[in-house]
Amino acid sequence: MRFGGVAVGLLALAACTAAAPPEATQAGPAFDPVAFFTGPSHGDGKLDQIMKGIRTVTVDSVGTPNRDGSLTLTQLIAMQGDPPRTRVWKLKQVAPGRYVGSLTDASGPVETVAIGRTIRIRYPMKGGLQVEQWLIALPGGTVLDNRMTVTKWGMRVATLRERIEKR
Repeated sequence: MRFGGVAVGLLALAACTAAAPPEATQAGPAFDPVAFFTGPSHGDGKLDQIMKGIRTVTVDSVGTPNRDGSLTLTQLIAMQGDPPRTRVWKLKQVAPGRYVGSLTDASGPVETVAIGRTIRIRYPMKGGLQVEQWLIALPGGTVLDNRMTVTKWGMRVATLRERIEKR
């Protein structure tokens, strides 16, 4: 009886994690986040947080390549109801389709894997939060669909849906 309760609990937690989008298995050119985010880009999205509801978010970014082949991405984030803030990503390719880096919002390393026309980004945040993002390159190569899920103790506490355009 005890095993059954544990199994049900694990299934419930597994249901809270984000599944790979279908685009991750579709053929097409491999997505290169360093190339896409070099230069300016703009994102518009909706953040849905437990206990706070849905808020609009805009993100203006400028990506600067570094001599070591890495990218520094500086973002100005405007979230409805909050003052604007800046955050900085650093991302470097370490193997074909694999990137590592840092983010001022993260409490640990940022891990990124290119999977077909998508990339999956994972990192921890303060307070025991875990972030998983799927960036999906849309046809034409100048627009991304960003699907982010934030979990705590395996339960979904926030989602973001954003459209990012290369400028």
